[in-house]
Amino acid sequence: MKIVEDFYSSDYSPKLPPSLKLELEELETQAFEYNQPVVHQLKSMMEAHPEFPEPGCLLVAIYDLQGKKKQSLELLHYLNQTFKNTPAVLTTLGEYLIASEDYDEMEQLADFALSFEQQFPDRELVAIEEWLPYELVSAEWLILNDEIMQGIDRVKKIAETLQLMPGKWQDYTVLIELIEEYIDPDEYDPSTHELLQFLYRKSLGEPSYSDYAFIHPELSLLQRALFPTDIPAVMNLLKLPRVSLLADLRLALQDMYQNDLYYRQFSPQEIQPDLPIACFLLLAELEEPDALKDWLYFLHQPKAFIEFWMEDLLLELGHWISWKLGRHSLSEIEAALRDTYENNWSAVTLATGLIITYFHEEDKKQEIQAIMERTCHYIIQSKPDEWKQDLLATLLQFGIAIDSTLFTPIVQEAYEKNRMNNWLYGSTPEKFIADSTYWSEPEKAVEYKQSLLSLEKIVEWLLN
Repeated sequence: MKIVEDFYSSDYSPKLPPSLKLELEELETQAFEYNQPVVHQLKSMMEAHPEFPEPGCLLVAIYDLQGKKKQSLELLHYLNQTFKNTPAVLTTLGEYLIASEDYDEMEQLADFALSFEQQFPDRELVAIEEWLPYELVSAEWLILNDEIMQGIDRVKKIAETLQLMPGKWQDYTVLIELIEEYIDPDEYDPSTHELLQFLYRKSLGEPSYSDYAFIHPELSLLQRALFPTDIPAVMNLLKLPRVSLLADLRLALQDMYQNDLYYRQFSPQEIQPDLPIACFLLLAELEEPDALKDWLYFLHQPKAFIEFWMEDLLLELGHWISWKLGRHSLSEIEAALRDTYENNWSAVTLATGLIITYFHEEDKKQEIQAIMERTCHYIIQSKPDEWKQDLLATLLQFGIAIDSTLFTPIVQEAYEKNRMNNWLYGSTPEKFIADSTYWSEPEKAVEYKQSLLSLEKIVEWLLN
């Protein structure tokens, strides 16, 4: 079966004469857009052209609009008996019965779970204006009957067909509304996420969303929310050729930066992709040297951008990424700790990554302690900045745990120069020092425990 744009190129018979078809379209516009009375004209048209069901189908919709349910149903039964197995009649019947929630009768009159091809097997050339309304009714019926996967597959089929049609047929919003009306976001599965992302992008048009073609199509799963069932697929990404995988991961990050406006303003929160956390976890596992620059670039983004894309994950997993990507580039991390960040936790996650490195790599302890000391002095001597208070407290809490003799005078100086948040970290140096026990037993620290986990376990924790 082939779907064509031109109604008169289809094999439907008998076809409405062009003049009559145009008159029907004008009557539909008058009734639905301008609320003008057209019932008399439609009845006259039915009497003059009894061989065509279309005037009766429009009259059913007008009666329904006017609340004349009895007349609608009587006319529907007449049409269904007179024009058996006609797409227009069957579609009108389905639309009316769904709107009336008369599902029992709908089930008795026809099998709306069948696709157009199955319902009308003798048709070879079908006009899009016949095919589309029926397929929408069929998809809605499937979803109503809890045949969710079949309904989603039907919607996919419709979307794929619309792509091949001219622009006036590419109304994807009706497909979005169909899914969102009947399926709760908590019930979305990976395929529903992928479909909704596709439909939202298509509904906005290309200027609103820049598409990115991956070398490895497997990475497209990063462009939607991840599910526990995706864990094997995520881990399998690491088996792809390293060079092309790295290129694709950076392309995925580019998707985030380039299409931030689309994701933020037009894509519902329920289907936001896990792009940055997934990409950076994979880059961290690969320990690609250049990936530290990608991570630092992200951490320097505006606070609202980071909060939108990471939410609490910056604090919960950012240290794992910072540790993996920064442990071989201590001088770069030290320089980054002196930078300015809109999000005050950006620097904290870098510092915590350093702390994890300290406990894992004996040969780097002395260098890391020196970095911590220098950074504390730098912050204290610098112009006061609110975002630096959390970083300074993180460094000093760690410093007290590993060498209280060295770091106690630094704590005292920080308080003397009002560089500490007294409300959050203690009103006196003595109070701060007494409370700085978190890193005294690193094996009990959450961040250290997470550093002992494999990437697979980290992803399991993230998705569960």
